[in-house]
Amino acid sequence: MVSFQIPGLLLMVLLVAYGAYFGWHRGIRSFLTVAMVSALAYLVLVSGGEQILDYMNRLYSRLPKIVVLVMGGDPASVSNFPLIEIPWDIPAVVRGVLFVVAVSVAWFFNKRPAWYADKPMDTLHRQFGLYSGVTTALTWISAATVFWNQSGVVPDQTPEAPQGLMQGLNSFFVNMPDVTQVVPVLILVLLVIIVASIALKMPNLLKPPPPPKK
Repeated sequence: MVSFQIPGLLLMVLLVAYGAYFGWHRGIRSFLTVAMVSALAYLVLVSGGEQILDYMNRLYSRLPKIVVLVMGGDPASVSNFPLIEIPWDIPAVVRGVLFVVAVSVAWFFNKRPAWYADKPMDTLHRQFGLYSGVTTALTWISAATVFWNQSGVVPDQTPEAPQGLMQGLNSFFVNMPDVTQVVPVLILVLLVIIVASIALKMPNLLKPPPPPKK
């Protein structure tokens, strides 16, 4: 039996290229809700959430010193709050289900927000759409790979094992490059773009599109 396998890097490039094409063709407004929810779900459930919670935890512990400093006192005269113990051992299967549910809900409500538009209204919407398409594609690929590898659902690798669906999926995910260090950075840039759009109102990504001409 002849089998054909696409290298993991090439497969990832093809999927990301499709995400870039989709984003450029449709514009960022057409899937902004899905992109934002996917990004936040990735940070919370896949990678990056530990660092964010750790930063917030440390900021909380230093609140007494910050308050005293703002009031003109001596920060050394007070002690920090004790750090909050945050459990981060949720099973991969549960996190995977939560991720899929979050993205599915975002997809269902994608057309509801006022900023939705089914096509780009200017070139900047296309450019941001291309970037968000690449980021969302990498987010989904990385999330699926991490959940699969951490779930322990790996079929028997002996030569006598049947070449079934599970082994096919395992081969698919095992060959995927690890981009868990890159995706949080891309997500951060995407969130900065969205926040800057709100603050500077350029290019008004969250402003309702104009009504269609009659």
